[in-house]
Order: sequence, then structure tokens, then C-alpha cells
Amino acid sequence: MTPPLLGLCAAEWRKARGRGLAHAVKGLDMLQQKATGGGAMPPGSSLGAGPPDPFDLWVAGEAALHLAVFPVHGFALLFLASVVWAEDFSLGTLAMLFVRPVSRARVFAAKGLVLLVTAGASIGLALATALVLGAVLSGFSSDLELIETVPWVGWMAAEPGSAARVVRLASGLVAGTLLMAPALGLASLVAGITRSPVMTLFGTLILLVGDFFVFVALSAWGKTSLETSELAAGLAEWTVWGARSFFPLHGPGTIFSEGLGGLCGTLGYSVVFFGLGLALFVRRDVT
Repeated sequence: MTPPLLGLCAAEWRKARGRGLAHAVKGLDMLQQKATGGGAMPPGSSLGAGPPDPFDLWVAGEAALHLAVFPVHGFALLFLASVVWAEDFSLGTLAMLFVRPVSRARVFAAKGLVLLVTAGASIGLALATALVLGAVLSGFSSDLELIETVPWVGWMAAEPGSAARVVRLASGLVAGTLLMAPALGLASLVAGITRSPVMTLFGTLILLVGDFFVFVALSAWGKTSLETSELAAGLAEWTVWGARSFFPLHGPGTIFSEGLGGLCGTLGYSVVFFGLGLALFVRRDVT
């Protein structure tokens, strides 16, 4: 009898949970929000005496999403991904699994789903923690005119109302999870090549850091007066890092009108990396 996909996912989760890495990744964002006060300040605690505090639970939630997709969280998630993708190779447990009637594609899908769900759950916990702390520390409303001056959340002044903000934060949760997909897909590819959790971790980090420096170099080139500056600026937007540009626009309307290029880039990298990882996973000798 072929094991169901859900059963394989549960098995992958148990392995990750047994190492303590899954809970560590999920707890990282919660601790980050507690350390920063959820991005909110107590009423009347603005720097200096005078203007009221522009923060409330909604501002705290939006700030939490930006903190949760910061590279520190992505790097922590790679620890989990390295174990999930490569440990079965290093321990030889894949050979034991494949003597049963289960396809390699199904095993690969289970690993990928567990990692994506863990990424989304971690960001969701960060968002929930920030909303609770924001409500306790700063309340449920703030001065909309002051919100216009706060980075990342000026849109709240143009879109007042709880319903619009809930939709915006929900779309941010989905967008933040998508941001993690290229790195997880790249880890699956590197794991198929190295078959070592340590080499997978550091190999993926090196490639991602290299992509960041390429993005910085092309961005700097694009700001020069050289004839090729326009081409360099365009290429910078199509790096893995440059494709993240859609996230600050994660509202349902603006993400398609202004950030569609970055979204397509992120989805494209995810499909390519996971596809190559799957192709190697299916063909690689596991003995």
C-alpha cells in the first residue's frame, strides 16, 4: 500500500521536531517580536514629550511581517531545510524508505510541503505575537496622520478600517512565505548534489550571499551615468534578492499593479530550483 502524502509529511515533521529545529525556527520570530515589543510602544512613549504614539496593533503587525522576512529568519530556516533535504542521504535512511511502494517525487513533495508550511507558521506566529503585544502596549487605534510618516505602513492612512488591514496583513503572510520558497528550493538542489546537511547549509548560504552581492553591484552600476546603467538596473531586479521587491507592496491591489515583476521572479526561481532539485532527487543514487 502506498503511504499517503499526509503520512509522509507527518514523518518529515517528526524528524524535524525531534531535532528541535522546527520549534526553534517557529520560536525565533516570536522571540524577535517580544524583544522589539512587537514593533509597538506604550501610549505616550514617543521620543520626547509632545506628539502621540503613531503605533497600534495594526502597525505592529505590519512591522512584524517585515522583521519576519528579514534574512536572519531565512537563514535560520535553512538549518531546518538542510536537515530535511540532506540528512536522509547522510544517514542512509532513504534506501530503507524506497524499498516500500513510495515514489521519490512523493517523498520530495512531502519534504517541500513541510518546509513551506513551517515557514508560513513561523511568520504567522510572529504576526500573531506582534498583534497581541501591539494591542496591549499601544491599543487598537492611532493617529492616521502620524501613520503616514511611519516606514512601510503609510498605506494605512489611505486605507482606514480593520477589514482592509486584515486583508493586507493576510496577503503579507502569504507573500512572506513565498519569499522563503526560492531559498528552500535552492537548498533542495544543493542537498541533492552534496548529500550532506552541513554542505547543504553552507553551500546554499554562499549562493544566496553571492546573489545579494550581485544585486548590490548591479544596483550601484545602475545608478551611474554609463550607457549600460539601465541594463544593469534591470538585471538587478531579476536576481533572487531583487525579486523580493514585491513584498513591501503585498496588498492585493498593489502587488499585481506595481510588484508583478518581482512576484513572477520569485515564483520563477522557486519553480526552477524545486524542479532541478526534484530531477536530481529522482535520479540520484541513494545507496
